[in-house]
Amino acid sequence: MKKLVLYSLLLFVTGTVLAQNYIKRTAEEPVYDVEVIVFGRNLAQPAIETIQQATIYSQEDAAEVGFLPTDEAWPIIKSPPEELAEKQPASDNTTAESSSDQSDWQVPLNEEPVNHEVLVWYLKSQQMIGPVINLLDKNPKYKPLIRQVWRQPTTPFRQPLYVKINSQQPESSENQESLDLVEFEDSDFSTYPNEQSDFNDFQINGQVALSEGRFTHLHIKFNYYRINEYNDVLIYGSKQQRQIKLNQWQYFDHPQFGVLIKVTAIKAEELL
Repeated sequence: MKKLVLYSLLLFVTGTVLAQNYIKRTAEEPVYDVEVIVFGRNLAQPAIETIQQATIYSQEDAAEVGFLPTDEAWPIIKSPPEELAEKQPASDNTTAESSSDQSDWQVPLNEEPVNHEVLVWYLKSQQMIGPVINLLDKNPKYKPLIRQVWRQPTTPFRQPLYVKINSQQPESSENQESLDLVEFEDSDFSTYPNEQSDFNDFQINGQVALSEGRFTHLHIKFNYYRINEYNDVLIYGSKQQRQIKLNQWQYFDHPQFGVLIKVTAIKAEELL
């Protein structure tokens, strides 16, 4: 049943801006914080004739995760159902409202576990801060480009939901039309742009998915754009999938750039 609900949610949100949602979790069931850091390598770029341009990965079905609205009070976890409070003894001086806010709920024997409602699919940070960013920033060989942190559940292994991880792009309508023309897989390389007006140097267009089957996996698709001394746009790509261990940094390597991802499991009870 849970898988059916998750599939329905994915069908609804795929290809759209991903709104914040509450999902049911028992005390032991986790949600996941995904932290992604992308860095470029400060390398001289070759002539365009000497490399094979990478495939541009479509982002049409990837979702965008937004910050919580600043004018809304979104609790990270909601109280258990109100009927739990109604079961409190009449002699109990606590009100239904105050008892629903307590964090020491216990599950009576032979009864179903309490389902908490946990907020997911929202951005936690895009600040370029932290020890990993500091280490990259101090090394002249590397250029930190993106740091993005959000909260989500896992998605199905065979149908993972990708989240966009993009750096800032040119904003003019002409440039956007040019981007749309080339944003598909298995592209004809003759259609690739060769003017800097279409892309920025060190630009990243990427997407990351967290999935679960028998094991937990990360899936990535990234395009990385550099401008050489002749003003040509060079397009690099990386598409990888890997079984991971939680709470550890995972490194996805490429000769021109790198992707670091850490997935942290957080039990619902830890949010109370």
